[in-house]
Amino acid sequence: GELLPSEFTGKNWACHQLSQSASGKYLLFIDADVILEESVVSSAYQEVKRLNLGLLSVFPTQQMHSLGEWLIVPLMNWLLLTFLPLYLIYSNKSHSLAAANGQFMFFSRPAYDSAGGHYSINSSIVEDMVFVRRLKQKNIPVKTFLGGDLVFCRMYNDFNSSFEGFSKNFYPGFGINPSAFLITLSILTFSFSLPIIMVFIDKIFILPLMLIILQRILISSKSGQHIVINLLFHPLQIIMLFLLGINSVIVSKKKNRQWKGRTF
Repeated sequence: GELLPSEFTGKNWACHQLSQSASGKYLLFIDADVILEESVVSSAYQEVKRLNLGLLSVFPTQQMHSLGEWLIVPLMNWLLLTFLPLYLIYSNKSHSLAAANGQFMFFSRPAYDSAGGHYSINSSIVEDMVFVRRLKQKNIPVKTFLGGDLVFCRMYNDFNSSFEGFSKNFYPGFGINPSAFLITLSILTFSFSLPIIMVFIDKIFILPLMLIILQRILISSKSGQHIVINLLFHPLQIIMLFLLGINSVIVSKKKNRQWKGRTF
């Protein structure tokens, strides 16, 4: 590749160069650590053709092998599936109901060009969210899936890399001002931790606690994650959610930010 221009992040510059070299009618962008089963590309192509999609994106099934990963990585699917049912991304035209994952993005070429390609989002840290919002604003159909038993990824290897990586994207992905984000974060933390404490004081909190447990079971199962581990780690994961959010706001305001040894 060519040398990185100052106005680009590395990934967007690499993807832009690849898009300029590619001649196909469809473009599939995947991260280097994503593992695909043999049928994935053909299945994605058939779905894009069947529904005339501009973008098909996948949240891979995350592989976790350390305590530090389990404290943080499950939060991605938990947040996604708790507050944004995936079918609404396709069925509802509102661009506020948007989610995509840069680890797997399958575009039709006209849709990619219509959204401006990676060149138009040269400095964006959450380029996947920018793409899906732009396409929905243009009424171009988008559909998002979970990886199931077809698409896998191990994003990080330990607590520090997980905390650093999620801090990079957490706040920018919401697309709101810091005050609104921190208020939302506080409400989430309060709502999903208070029943665990208050159930020992007043039995009326058994109901919300049972709803939290049921929710974690359903989302863990849907995401291909270990149900018991997520249930046991839920209080710690919620604490991590709050700390991640605060750190993400701080990191987003810095210049010359670091991620995996790179400056962006």
